[in-house]
Amino acid sequence: MTFSQLQAEYTKELIGERIYEIVRELSGMIAHKYPESIYNNGLSWDSQSIDDICQEVVLNQLLDQKQIHYIFDNATSIESVRRLLTGQVRRALLARRKKSPIDRLLKRISGLSKGGPIEIVEGGIPYYRVSGSQDDYQPLDGSQLNACVRAIEFVPRLDSRLDTGRESMIYTPERLKTVVEALFQTVRAVTEKELRSILEVLLTPWVPASLVPVEKEFIPSGHEADDLIEEEQMVLEARSLAKSFSHAQRVVLVLKSQNVADALVASEVGVSRPTVADMKKTVLSRVGLELIADLPADRHERAMQYLLEECNCLIAEESQ
Repeated sequence: MTFSQLQAEYTKELIGERIYEIVRELSGMIAHKYPESIYNNGLSWDSQSIDDICQEVVLNQLLDQKQIHYIFDNATSIESVRRLLTGQVRRALLARRKKSPIDRLLKRISGLSKGGPIEIVEGGIPYYRVSGSQDDYQPLDGSQLNACVRAIEFVPRLDSRLDTGRESMIYTPERLKTVVEALFQTVRAVTEKELRSILEVLLTPWVPASLVPVEKEFIPSGHEADDLIEEEQMVLEARSLAKSFSHAQRVVLVLKSQNVADALVASEVGVSRPTVADMKKTVLSRVGLELIADLPADRHERAMQYLLEECNCLIAEESQ
């Protein structure tokens, strides 16, 4: 398949067999990395589900929204076509995103602005502030967002997880008021996007109860909520990939990341050096395909960090 063939197919029939094949392939690669409970009504990502996503991309994104024209107006190679189509698959998946417990929690917080302790200031960027105050909004930086996480992490939460399909209050009504009070003792004003980001970091299901230490600056300055969603998915993908490796594969990956010689790795794992070389090739190929392939270059290192941390945790558990 060549780029010229794709261009000719687009000119003749917009979306033909070759373009559809690429969309189908990308749909399968990307969809498996999105939680089924949120993006597929709890159904497994089987062949039928992938076909459904593929059709949504073609009908909704490429044809209805005319994104197929944008792609071929801007693409210069097969690689750029694949990159632009990857974005369309992600958009189709995000359009499926089910309402989460955090969405419901934000709605409850919004309800506190109706004669309650906070108010919404409308304008170019709507924001919350304490009722009756005259505080103006100033964008929060990373350190302020982390301070908000610290301020509200002590408030007890109901026993629930964000990755279930059940309704979840997360906080009782009184505790929710305590959350809001603690938040506005820390900052004077906050937008819903900033509030969502704070809550998503605080309540992410795979973070231990004590939370990731805020000294690690888990919230990068100037981030967007969509970036945080992708960060969550990256953690989930890294954990899933680490669990799918054998113990020996995890050890090889961790030791080779530290530039340990093959001979020493072979001794540690109990296999030959050629076997270590084969295992390393297999593992790195899977990492590239299943974790790195559709991430922007500036996220590769962070994704690998998550993967190595998950592998180290599993190795430690297996050694006990």
